[in-house]
Amino acid sequence: MKVKDIKIGRPECNSSFQFVKAIVHMEDDLSDLLPYLNATQDNTQYYPKTPHLNFSWGWHRVVVEKDQVRIVPFEDERAAREGAAKVVELLSEVESKRDEIVPDNTPYDPPKVMDVLKLLPRVGGCSECGYPTCMAFANALIGGEAYPDACVELRSRPDRSGDYGKLKELIS
Repeated sequence: MKVKDIKIGRPECNSSFQFVKAIVHMEDDLSDLLPYLNATQDNTQYYPKTPHLNFSWGWHRVVVEKDQVRIVPFEDERAAREGAAKVVELLSEVESKRDEIVPDNTPYDPPKVMDVLKLLPRVGGCSECGYPTCMAFANALIGGEAYPDACVELRSRPDRSGDYGKLKELIS
């Protein structure tokens, strides 16, 4: 498994985000590896038709596509480079153990955007999460690009703890 290059930076949609992301461009096609990752990783979201897979790696979210791997969030560039190297190691390890793993081809059935929006405190949005609207944040949650923790209002209000728990369960 060979890496072409690694790009580190802030999300294009909002360069004022405090976190950084890593994008690892691969020389190999990772499509065949996706069912094996689906079988071995936590909180996977496998989309065989567009071949890509999202999964949780610690408190990071990893998106594996045909020829690239995206990982978010990191606090700085150094952490992003180290994290990207570790994720490539993880992919290489899964690839080396393919004969021992039963692939899981079960596709992900994502929650509906409206179901996510119903659990968010504001429909218009406060943008404290880094997204301009709750709709954008809901789509990012469903796509595995954001975590419920990013909604400051939802996680900090005790009267919304039930919705916070439901949201975490809905997108996991």
